[in-house]
Amino acid sequence: MFDSYYFSDEHLSDLADLHRDRFRTAEPFPHIVLDDFLPEWVLDTVLSEFPKPGEVPWKTFERATSKKLASEGDAFFGELPDTCSLSSTRPPSLAFSSG
Repeated sequence: MFDSYYFSDEHLSDLADLHRDRFRTAEPFPHIVLDDFLPEWVLDTVLSEFPKPGEVPWKTFERATSKKLASEGDAFFGELPDTCSLSSTRPPSLAFSSG
């Protein structure tokens, strides 16, 4: 069993309201950096459960403007990284990230 973590709809809504103007007026494009967005225990757990380069059969994509590692599914990830990833695709999370 693991400690689960889900993005709170109310917390995301409060953060969006608080930082909306700063996000929209940021240069050179709309963006924001939020310190302490995740509780420290969540970040520590995700980092410890997330596979490192070389630990799984990563697919590498290198382009002039980006570098990316991709996997062939979530079987290589721990439970908390998988849960956080799924939580981030829920409608409230997507609304928050779209400004």
